Amino acid sequence: MKFLTIKAPAKINLVLEIKGRRPDGYHEIRTIMHTVALSDTLTFSPRAGGLQVTCNRPEVPAGEENLVYRAASLLAKEARLQPRVHIHIHKRIPLAAGLGGGSSDAAATLRGLSEIWNWHKASKLSAVAKALGSDVPFFLKGGCALGLGRGDRIYTWPTVSGIPLALINPGFPLATAEVYKKTSLRLTRKKACINIMRRAISEKNVAKIGRNLLNHLETVSIKQHPVIAQIKDELLACGVSAVLMSGSGPTVFGLLPGPAVAGRIIRRLSSRYAGVWITRTIGTINQDEPGKERR
Repeated sequence: MKFLTIKAPAKINLVLEIKGRRPDGYHEIRTIMHTVALSDTLTFSPRAGGLQVTCNRPEVPAGEENLVYRAASLLAKEARLQPRVHIHIHKRIPLAAGLGGGSSDAAATLRGLSEIWNWHKASKLSAVAKALGSDVPFFLKGGCALGLGRGDRIYTWPTVSGIPLALINPGFPLATAEVYKKTSLRLTRKKACINIMRRAISEKNVAKIGRNLLNHLETVSIKQHPVIAQIKDELLACGVSAVLMSGSGPTVFGLLPGPAVAGRIIRRLSSRYAGVWITRTIGTINQDEPGKERR
């Protein structure tokens, strides 16, 4: 097999709207996701002894609890191959942060192994991704997309690459399932203007995008962790044009009007919070993605 190194980008939710509960116990949602440049790196190398997953973060599990391990095992079963591979994850995306890091790592595993094994069956790859989790299908391609159902029915939208962003993570994880469980549908009356957001993205109108940000999970997460609201206030005080919690949190992102505001955020907030990143939105993942290396 080949040696391969690829990136697994994070995402932000520009919109996350709760529509109701489904018969299967999940929530029916509408979400607009966009990949960003902050990313993990996965390195694939041959290993005679079977599948092994390691990570630079010791708290990340190495076995069946790891979504990368499950992704490799499931794809190997589908492809009828023995997964003789060592996958090393270099994590930069914080854990359980609302940025989709685990799902992106799983999708990167599917992309990487399908290339290494020369197994290119798009419909089956999508089915494997869907079986692994709601966000995993989105990360097979990345860019910008509308997610329906549990968020796993993906409709690709135009990307709006290069929007400068600040990401602030307060340093603790939030379990997605717990946040959804505590969500009251009575608190989610404000509706997302999906058509307006689609036009704003197509027009690359950052101001209009900022005016239509919405996350129904914010109320729940802020009630449990008021520091999320504090981060939003501090970002606005630094001069960002719009702020929102991503996913189930606790990471907050802000749209940056210029480099001066980015510098102000670094100076004021870097010593206060566990994670402060200046990044940007990026386009779809493809065969020529930056950072992909083969040996």
